[in-house]
Amino acid sequence: MSIILVCPGGGCRGKITTSFLNSMEDYFINQRIINSNEDINKFFDSYAGTSTGSLISAGLANNFSAKYINNYFYNYKNMKNIFNRTWKGYFGKRKYNPKFLYKLIDDNFKSMTIYDIKKTINIITFNYTKNKSVVFSNYEQNYNNLVLNSNNTDLNKYNIESNFKFISLASILKASSAAPTYFPAVQLDYLNLKNKNNNKGEELESQLYTDIDSSLFYLDDYFIDGTMCCNNPSTIAIDTEFKINSNINNNHKMLFVGNGYLANKARKNDDPSNYGSVDWFFKGNILDILMNADEEFNKLETEKILKDNYLHINIELQNIEQSLIDNVNYDNFNSLENLGVIMFYDNKEKIYNFIN
Repeated sequence: MSIILVCPGGGCRGKITTSFLNSMEDYFINQRIINSNEDINKFFDSYAGTSTGSLISAGLANNFSAKYINNYFYNYKNMKNIFNRTWKGYFGKRKYNPKFLYKLIDDNFKSMTIYDIKKTINIITFNYTKNKSVVFSNYEQNYNNLVLNSNNTDLNKYNIESNFKFISLASILKASSAAPTYFPAVQLDYLNLKNKNNNKGEELESQLYTDIDSSLFYLDDYFIDGTMCCNNPSTIAIDTEFKINSNINNNHKMLFVGNGYLANKARKNDDPSNYGSVDWFFKGNILDILMNADEEFNKLETEKILKDNYLHINIELQNIEQSLIDNVNYDNFNSLENLGVIMFYDNKEKIYNFIN
């Protein structure tokens, strides 16, 4: 039976997810469920992620260990550099310089396309230019053995998912993480269009503009964080798997690993009736609301479809400060890591039984 792993967005709160997965990996090694040279990605056949969850999903799908992702991607130094506020951020401009985030992504995914990932992955973004959500997926290659030849200019017979073959995976991950007001909107980079050994590269690029609707390729479009449309991509992952096998109920399980939620009482003393744009941003934490608004809905819909084959794991955050997607205060960051450990060990038997 195939197992799908789903990781939502949450900025630095992704540390909860990676700490959970690292604890799971350590536990399975200590219990000799997997060998010391194995990783938990051996249990998962498909991934779906949004924003910080797309980075985690892409890492696991690319056979990085949970330990590597937790200790390298999401170590305190990296997070502190990524969420180091620029002086312009104090004057209404975007808060952070993306160079550290981009370096982290490029160091691990440079020169790859989504089709270089051998397991199925779905990455959620939002096309700001065309005002629509876009799911970047490689499912057709993995299940239909569809492989595009970069020298082939007859692309009309391929559908939109196939055309993702040309897009840089690193730029997709940057786009999925481009949270408005935090990081800049992203234009996608295209690989394989021009090859030093292929003098037809320019012809191919021209073909994309002339013979095919360029909207399929988003050549000049700007993308922002997938959280704007779907922070919890559970139902999107189901849709992808349904395209492959309509009998999804009996053939698939799904593990959702969250990065914390605020309890209902967290805002009980707030009165937002007179909030303006500044108040909603600073007091109302509107981005946090956007990130969590669809989680319960998607959880309910996924439970209806998969029933007992769906396991949703999350943990209650202890205060508003923990809910912020950019709070990399040392003590807060350590508390996020601890929450991930607690989240796993409070559910370890349930997870063991589900995986096995």
